[in-house]
Amino acid sequence: MRRKKERSFTVMQSERDCRARLRESEREIEKISAQIKRTTYQVVNFSALKPFMNGKHVKEFELMNKEQGDDDSTLLQTWLLYQPFGNQMHLDSDARTPITQRWIQFILDEVRPMTMSELNEIDDFGNKDLYKRAEIYKTMHMECINTLKIKPEELSRLLTLKKLENGLSDPVTQIKLKSLIGNIKSPKENILDVWLCMNNLNKITEAIEYFQGQYASETIDGSDEIKDDDLEEDRMLDDIDDDFHVHYKNINLEIDKDKEEQTNVSNEEWIHVFDQKKNARRVRALLNKARPMSEDGVNNVKSIQSLDKDKRLDLYAYWLQKHRGALKNEVCKKFVILKLFKF
Repeated sequence: MRRKKERSFTVMQSERDCRARLRESEREIEKISAQIKRTTYQVVNFSALKPFMNGKHVKEFELMNKEQGDDDSTLLQTWLLYQPFGNQMHLDSDARTPITQRWIQFILDEVRPMTMSELNEIDDFGNKDLYKRAEIYKTMHMECINTLKIKPEELSRLLTLKKLENGLSDPVTQIKLKSLIGNIKSPKENILDVWLCMNNLNKITEAIEYFQGQYASETIDGSDEIKDDDLEEDRMLDDIDDDFHVHYKNINLEIDKDKEEQTNVSNEEWIHVFDQKKNARRVRALLNKARPMSEDGVNNVKSIQSLDKDKRLDLYAYWLQKHRGALKNEVCKKFVILKLFKF
């Protein structure tokens, strides 16, 4: 009887140990898979890619690090000539200026102009939601850029109302702009600010979130293309096993809080979320343009500093490919262990 109890206790202990190893393997798979996901929207740290570099390139980076004083997280960003959005901006006490700055830059960089036929179908420019007004402005802005001799320093800010009036060549658009000016009871120099709600932070954030929802699966240059390798990898990670499915967080879920909390976030938190999303899309766009170097090509690189921006990106893509491959192999190994514990 005593021996039977001891045997039963041993079996129970073995089952507990097995379940503990099972949970640990699941956690490790989730952690590694999250790392793989992050490589698609963040520039990877130098230390993570160092094992896949040859000794000559590692020494160059280490020397560069001493000279420039970059830390592990920014060394590759500096070398790639990639400047994360928002790094140089400072928050005001009420965050009004930074949000307005981001709204202006968002209109200039990401809002897409309409076709002239679409623009002409709109009867009243003022009687539209803010996101539609941004598209209307961008259409007029692009026409004026093509018509007027705009100085390079002016391309980073909105055009004045006077430039819009002088630069529009389409007579229908000119009439509608005059109608808009007449309907807004404000000094002429403030009309565009009033129309584009520059002082209404709630409307600005709602409009930006609308656009981000529309453009979520696209790159910043407007391309809808996603590499087949990325799609295949997403399927591999997301469908690795129905019984032990890892709930990977996509970029919006990882960065956003749920909708109830979104209504209560501070302006500073909103700015932080906006900058993260914008940087994620910029990194994804860079990676979609990269063409990983071959092994021979990498070995023929005499100096990483002598490469132009595109070649640096291609070399980074080579290292990243090796890094992601190693992480995927780790996931597969853990999954085999998981299967053994399960059965």
